[in-house]
Amino acid sequence: MRAVGSGSTIGDLLSRSARRLPNKTALVFEGERVSYRELNERSNRLAHALIGLGARRGMKIGLLSRNSTGFVVSHFGVAKSGATLVPLNFLLAPRELEYVIRHCDAEVLIFSEEFEATLDELRPRLAAVRRYIAMNCRPPWAHRWDELLASGSSEEPDVDVCEDDAYTLMYTSGTTGRPKGVVSSHRARVEVSLQGVIDYQMREEQVTVLALPMFHMGGLNTCFTSHVLSGATVVLMRKFDVEELLRNAEKERATFLFLAPSPMYAIIDSPLLAKYDHSSVRFWMYGGAPMPQEIFRKAAERLPRVRFIQGYGSTEAGQLTVVRPEDHPARAHTAGSPCCLADVRVVDKEGRDVAPGEVGEIVARGPQIMTEYYKEPGETADSLRGGWFHTGDLARMESGNFLTIVDRIKEMIVSGSENIYPKEVEEVLYMHPGVQDAAVFGIPDEKWGESVCAAIVLKAGERVTAAQIIDFCRANLASYKKPRVVNFVDALPRTSIGKIAKSELREPYWKGRERKI
Repeated sequence: MRAVGSGSTIGDLLSRSARRLPNKTALVFEGERVSYRELNERSNRLAHALIGLGARRGMKIGLLSRNSTGFVVSHFGVAKSGATLVPLNFLLAPRELEYVIRHCDAEVLIFSEEFEATLDELRPRLAAVRRYIAMNCRPPWAHRWDELLASGSSEEPDVDVCEDDAYTLMYTSGTTGRPKGVVSSHRARVEVSLQGVIDYQMREEQVTVLALPMFHMGGLNTCFTSHVLSGATVVLMRKFDVEELLRNAEKERATFLFLAPSPMYAIIDSPLLAKYDHSSVRFWMYGGAPMPQEIFRKAAERLPRVRFIQGYGSTEAGQLTVVRPEDHPARAHTAGSPCCLADVRVVDKEGRDVAPGEVGEIVARGPQIMTEYYKEPGETADSLRGGWFHTGDLARMESGNFLTIVDRIKEMIVSGSENIYPKEVEEVLYMHPGVQDAAVFGIPDEKWGESVCAAIVLKAGERVTAAQIIDFCRANLASYKKPRVVNFVDALPRTSIGKIAKSELREPYWKGRERKI
């Protein structure tokens, strides 16, 4: 692989660490230990095999798998081939997966065994997908991943990859009810990785347990590629489990944990914490929501040697702010101060900076910002107007350049660090034969940050229970998007122009709280 231009590509991060630290353990996964040299050689083999199957610049290759060695090798193999990786959210329902795969124009799909049946069902409707590559299974309609690796050269592929080429196409829920594809260049995600090394104090000697799904920007770039850049070791977990995480931390003498807030709370509250030796852990990174003061007090009490780090960002913008260890606990309620490579402002509707302490929208610019929304030129232009990415989050800039987020301009709900747009859930609710009218909004949840609440008007004569509504949504959406609370009402409140007044629906739940998200 040849990087074109003065910058680096994601593949370069692995190649350089493999040359610098060939025998260092890069990855530990379910008993398997993979050195940097081995990881690079396997990735090169897959890149050569993909090129042999027609991979080229701009071609989309989907990856449907939980965290695994195969996921990591596939990720770097696609990057080195010059194609664009589409990490697919394995939590999506089949109808949602079908939409994303069709929308991104994927020509190749790499998948693990647990998704064989789902893809076999979807295949007749995925006409653009020319080839399937199966990890750990042997369907007759797919290439075998291990055979492709064996067929490829371990040498660096002779492919021109430019830092401005599309590296990933990651999907996030859209305000129109359909997911939006966020295109990010190699340059943008290399910058996110570099920022992670600097702002999150990652070091070569670090050993990190990573349980966050790698279809997320946070798991893939903020954490994993940052560790590859620094030459650290990642202990990867297929999925989060309290005891398995603590067992890994003890066995591998982990120094760094990277988790979303909800599993972090589960560990702090678990009696298993006293069963395992976690004395090696020095840093605990979390993101997606601020840490409640009571949770922080409990964490500091049970983990007195641990220093905490909080990050705020998005798929489109990468990491924007950080609450550094020295800022805990005093600033733990904030979203932090700007990261080293990000310009962050709080502005009014005209794009002018608001006074300190006043509420405005967070906007950002920097090398880590996305290229575009795939096939959405209007959305792209609106989000990047004036050369700044508009986050849709409302905040105050406090002393010391610390952001305190107070609300959202858009109606997105963040539950357990997953983004949920009400429109998407509402469209499914309207599919139910008993629903006349529906509104979806976020309500406070001590465990998940926010929960999905649905206010529903039933059609005349219909008798439907809350459990039936929830089950219907579960069958048609990713489970985390389903309502956890369903209220049946006679009518929905509306504004003078007929728009549903969601603020009236939300208000009783958020009354008396400074933060409205």
